[in-house]
Amino acid sequence: MWWAVLCGVLTSDRADRKMIRVTPGSRSNVRNLVTMRRVDALTNMAESSKGDGLSTGEPMRISDLSRQSGLSVATIKFYLRERLLPPGAPTARNQADYDCQHLKRLRLIRAFTGVGQLDLSSVRDLLAAIDDAGSPLPELYSAVNRTLFTEAPAAAGPAADPAAVVPAADPGGVGQARADVDEFIADLGWQVEPESPGRGSFAQVLAALRRLGCEADTSFFAPYADAAEQLAAWELDLLPDDEVDADRAAAVARTVLFEVALAALRRMAQEHYLTHRFGPSQEDQQSL
Repeated sequence: MWWAVLCGVLTSDRADRKMIRVTPGSRSNVRNLVTMRRVDALTNMAESSKGDGLSTGEPMRISDLSRQSGLSVATIKFYLRERLLPPGAPTARNQADYDCQHLKRLRLIRAFTGVGQLDLSSVRDLLAAIDDAGSPLPELYSAVNRTLFTEAPAAAGPAADPAAVVPAADPGGVGQARADVDEFIADLGWQVEPESPGRGSFAQVLAALRRLGCEADTSFFAPYADAAEQLAAWELDLLPDDEVDADRAAAVARTVLFEVALAALRRMAQEHYLTHRFGPSQEDQQSL
């Protein structure tokens, strides 16, 4: 229940999905539905979280944190040493009490390193962005994007071997791909900073596809852009109107975990259509 409240109480009901289409004219409906879901969840949260260490406010020992977070005591101590987890309130030599905020932080770290498959350096950057309460939400999301976008490897061969580097006006075609991406973004009417890591990452993808002889015209990605825009609107409508009230940890968690969910759904959709297009027909299955 705690995670449902943290993540804005996402709707999974088929009727809800049919009721609401994410369009500029219907986003208020999304907010209303999410608000109702939040109220329902908060009403039931006290009962469901009594045994979760989150609503009682009672102090916890590190063994309690381990049991409720699913992380070993050694791992929790490591996070404390690395300052990914704030220290508890000292009670005796080498002993401290912890509270629900420590448990929330541990669950957040576990989500980032587990489902999100992020290394601890990236997790540290995300936690720092979350804790920087003075930065506005656009800066928070920019920091998250900088963390999640990996730096592209060099397109040339080993740098130590000059013979491996072939002189060219545009090695790998990345420059042309970047120009095409910039034009594509402009045609979409998106307000994206020139130094946004998304531009460079998309350009690297285009350049790699072209080197492989694959479909690589930006127009091919128009449906991807349409879907991305609708998903972004749907996700950001989970944020409150006043960013001061926004749960920064929930916002970052959604960005990381929704990305994993989207990749999983896309692959399952591919499996579904591959089965229909190339798998055995129903008649063939019945004859087996």
